[in-house]
Amino acid sequence: MNDIALLTLRDMLDRLIDNTPNYPPPIDHLPDKWIAASAMQKGVRRGEVNLVLRALNTLWMIDPRYVRRRLATIAFEDVGLGAPEIVAVTVMACSGTKYLPKEKIFPAVRACAIALTNSSKERSAEHLFTLLAHHDSFDLLRDRFAHKTPHQLVEIMIDTDRT
Repeated sequence: MNDIALLTLRDMLDRLIDNTPNYPPPIDHLPDKWIAASAMQKGVRRGEVNLVLRALNTLWMIDPRYVRRRLATIAFEDVGLGAPEIVAVTVMACSGTKYLPKEKIFPAVRACAIALTNSSKERSAEHLFTLLAHHDSFDLLRDRFAHKTPHQLVEIMIDTDRT
């Protein structure tokens, strides 16, 4: 990632943390990791901030690295192009100490979870993946492209001379 893009994302993330509404901490936790993970995704989809924060706090106590991976996945699957800037800062926040000091990770992840919950949703990337992965009419395409590297796939997509 180039330095300008990284600084811009850091600035966006700092503003997001600073401007996050002050929601009271949840009173209780969900029973287990899997219920909490499901609740977090459903809460983001439905715009239910209190459910998301309850699930986030439960998951953070159990496995902070898992919650970061799960939130990044939710960002792509459920928000996607509805708020690409929020998806980008969520990936940065969920990358752990690669981009942030340790003490800023939880506030950043929490701010991103709230922002994802309150953002526009756009799930076409997830729908397209499911269609391509499972629909019988795409068997030939799956076979043709399954062994391509990401670089090769990008080259195919940007090749405007193909018919």
